[in-house]
Amino acid sequence: MIRFSWLLIGLWLGLVVPLGLGLTGCASYIPDKEIAIAEAAVEAARGARADSYAPRLFQQAQESLRLAKRAHQEREFGVAKEYAVDARVQAERAENFAVLQRERGDE
Repeated sequence: MIRFSWLLIGLWLGLVVPLGLGLTGCASYIPDKEIAIAEAAVEAARGARADSYAPRLFQQAQESLRLAKRAHQEREFGVAKEYAVDARVQAERAENFAVLQRERGDE
């Protein structure tokens, strides 16, 4: 009987506890890196004058970044990551459009 109990405890400690810790770690991922990249992308778009050449895209990027930061503060990390990625994509599109317009001589 004692041997059986130790076997269950060993199984619990060896398999169940690490699995539970692994799942918990995945659920609490904090997207700080994604938000920082989105912030840098928005600043790069601003530097390319996307606010003038691609105002709609630039505003979408800013809004997604604002929502990412708010979701992060509310500890909704999955939502924060989605908004941060969207902000980066929109900022990159805005920057590319602005650079293209300037190269075409639309200054």
